Amino acid sequence: MAKFVVAPGRTFILATVFITGAAVLALEIFGTRLIAPFYGSTIYVWSSLIAVTLFSLALGYLVGGIWADRQLSSYWFFGPIAAAGCWAAFIPLVRPLIFVKTQMLGVALGALASAAALFAAPLVLLGSVGPQAIRRISADMGHVGRSSGYVYALSTLGSVMGALLSGFWLISVAPMTQLTLGLAALLAGWSALGFWRSNQVRAAVSTAAIATVFSIIALKSPSLVSNNMLMNRESPYGQVKVLEHQRVRYLLIDGVSHSSMDMLTGQSVHDYVQFLEALPWMRKRPQRALVVGLGGADLPRMFERQYGMIVDAAEIDPVVLDAAQRFFGFERSRGEVRLWDGRRYVRSRPTQYYDFVIMDAFGADRQPPHLITTEFFHEAKRILKFDGILAINTIGLVRDDGALPWENLYRTLQESFSNFLVIGLNEDDNGIANIILMASDSPMLPQWETAPENQHVREFWSRSLNNEIYPDAARLLRARAYRDDFASFDIDSTPAMVKFRAKLIKSRAGVLLF
Repeated sequence: MAKFVVAPGRTFILATVFITGAAVLALEIFGTRLIAPFYGSTIYVWSSLIAVTLFSLALGYLVGGIWADRQLSSYWFFGPIAAAGCWAAFIPLVRPLIFVKTQMLGVALGALASAAALFAAPLVLLGSVGPQAIRRISADMGHVGRSSGYVYALSTLGSVMGALLSGFWLISVAPMTQLTLGLAALLAGWSALGFWRSNQVRAAVSTAAIATVFSIIALKSPSLVSNNMLMNRESPYGQVKVLEHQRVRYLLIDGVSHSSMDMLTGQSVHDYVQFLEALPWMRKRPQRALVVGLGGADLPRMFERQYGMIVDAAEIDPVVLDAAQRFFGFERSRGEVRLWDGRRYVRSRPTQYYDFVIMDAFGADRQPPHLITTEFFHEAKRILKFDGILAINTIGLVRDDGALPWENLYRTLQESFSNFLVIGLNEDDNGIANIILMASDSPMLPQWETAPENQHVREFWSRSLNNEIYPDAARLLRARAYRDDFASFDIDSTPAMVKFRAKLIKSRAGVLLF
């Protein structure tokens, strides 16, 4: 029977449980941000990380219980913590190789395989700490229940702290490589302190040296910006990159292009933006518009420059706003920009205030479900003038059963408006396109007499109007409106987003891995 060992002390052991609990949740949250630029921020990525975390912890509890009954040496208690730190330090280094190897599995299985390959081992090692801690602080069987309660409570509180610290602060202040190396240094340094308190001097010195190396590398790791990469920052909502290629400047969020500007003309090269830029032709002398989802500020720039309109914008991500101002020539002029959630901003606006409300809000390749419900569309209609237009940009499958998400969205708009126009742009071989849905209580016809004389723009818009698509009558009868208590647009869109992300991986893997 293993002999109970007091050193390095009950308080220190409980503190170790707290630290490792925090590290588990930090690894899980870091994992979603490390995988998302390649596989997206889909439900598959989150489900993969959660499943790998839970399975790894279960295995770690089992292994830790076996070790607790067989060994009470400090090597078996603090060694796994140091090993977890060493593994974490190599995650940024091996991540590109893992993604290259797993991309052949597709988006869903690729995300799961990547999560397991990168994070299972350190999570198993950290999971082994709890059972050993219970064994170490239980002087006799009469106190096992209370000891278990302490360990579970402190581990969970540590996880709460790790989740809040990572999600609310750390991800916004440092690159993921530095954060992962910093976590590795913390785990190695804490295990060194544990070895020292257990009089394991050689192990303490070795792990302290490892922690020092990790700390130095983390502090001196270069900024991930190349010659054509002007910006590479983590925000609370995704990885934001600005790059230039063949005189076009792009804004990417988790690898998806949200804005593209020709550096010679200042015009967007995205067809859907060029289409929406001509939206003022639908009304005589429009004065004010609201854009939800600023991106690189393509629409506010063009509306103000070409039509003299006042354009307000709601953008939730401060890093995106910074990118628009620094790299896309966006200046706050006549309209206002608020770092608010789009729905909150809409609620704050006066009644019958805007000629246009344009919804271009995306979280990488996903749209916030609370911005495409019946309740939200009622709120948006309130701030539109009597002939105002609500325009929504989305991505999806255009035809057959894959059209279900946008047809449900069409059905949702029917609960608030009476006139509709749906345009499909740039449909690819997989049937995926930018789908523009416009809704109003007045007919939407081009006012050609107010349109610019630019013949190229007129021809482009005329061709785009020829791409009008219509919901299938039979499916529309079965379609359901999205509501706040059942807003499943992002789930319904998963098949299209999987195809979209797979094409992105194939065509832009180098950018996603950088």
